[in-house]
Amino acid sequence: MRTEYQRRQDAKELKTWLYCQQLSEDELYPLLENKDHSLRYAAARRLQLMGSDPILAQAKQRCHDKNYRTREVACFILGQIKTAKSNVSDIMAFLDSCAVNDITAIVRASAIIAMGQLFSNHSADKALWATLKHRCTQAIDSPFVTVRHAVACALIYHADDSIMPLLIRLLRDNHGEVRSWAGCAINGNGYDLPELHEIFREMLTDEHGGARYEAEMWFEEHNK
Repeated sequence: MRTEYQRRQDAKELKTWLYCQQLSEDELYPLLENKDHSLRYAAARRLQLMGSDPILAQAKQRCHDKNYRTREVACFILGQIKTAKSNVSDIMAFLDSCAVNDITAIVRASAIIAMGQLFSNHSADKALWATLKHRCTQAIDSPFVTVRHAVACALIYHADDSIMPLLIRLLRDNHGEVRSWAGCAINGNGYDLPELHEIFREMLTDEHGGARYEAEMWFEEHNK
């Protein structure tokens, strides 16, 4: 059951989305710098759906903006922008560069999540997966929880036994949200290894509700 706060947030997001639907491309760009998270992301989603070469160019340009919030939402745009297939590999490489080189962990995390979202829409492309997997492998040792959380989110989109060591490390992360999303990645892709039984059994009493839920879902599926 959703709380009163969640219902207010839902109403706010709907209101901002309906507002952004009425705006032109040029009117949406300034909102990417707005301090209001809901408004920034509503504008970004609208630009994603509008999709065009000029919007793609603007998003790339804003990934170098001095404001980290603008860079964060610009990466988000690139992850799901409506664009020609011929642009996809270039976008992935661009996001990978942001994930490595941006000075702010929040932006690096946004770039990694965007890489996962971009791959999810082109999941037959092995080169895209190779790039995403390499970035996640490199980023998993980040001292920043936002980045490790992003890695867990990005690994949801593809089943690959070679990433199991990464997922197991994320299941043992000291932050509950990371453990939860790692569990989601494992459940979503049907992984089953003897080592997972012990880890998920421990997670049944995890202090984080999302992590406990993923453990319960795993045992529900694998104790049949």
